[in-house]
Amino acid sequence: MNNYLNNYIEQLRKDFSGLPEELSHQIAFAFLTFRLGLYDDTICRCDRSLALLSASKSPPMLEKALKIVRQRAQDLSESKVQTTGLPEFTPEERAYLAIPLAPEEVEDPIHLSITNSLLLIYAVGRIASPQDIQALEEQERYVHQFLLAYRKQINLG
Repeated sequence: MNNYLNNYIEQLRKDFSGLPEELSHQIAFAFLTFRLGLYDDTICRCDRSLALLSASKSPPMLEKALKIVRQRAQDLSESKVQTTGLPEFTPEERAYLAIPLAPEEVEDPIHLSITNSLLLIYAVGRIASPQDIQALEEQERYVHQFLLAYRKQINLG
């Protein structure tokens, strides 16, 4: 599990290591506040990240991931059980995802989009926000739970 996660983070490093510090911090905290169930704070962190992201040169799937996490946080904040109408990752963007499955390959494509979005912002936070690495690493078991849900499809055994 750790090898899979570490390989994923290393795969992304070249594309995300140069993000501005404030943007990286907001992304890390978007993940952390979501994890802690602070959905209104997650919405604010995603909004700040998206505003800062427009001035940075980063792969477009990061913006998409932040919008997905923001929408899920909004729905959870409003006590909505289901999230619908999420943007989909393109086949090219799936190469940057921890679980690069096509929506038709899984039972719940919405859950897959949310999971991949959370994993992406977690990895970007680990790569680009040195000040938040310890807090993010403390959530590694939570991240492993996401990966375990797809272990057979991604060949984790």
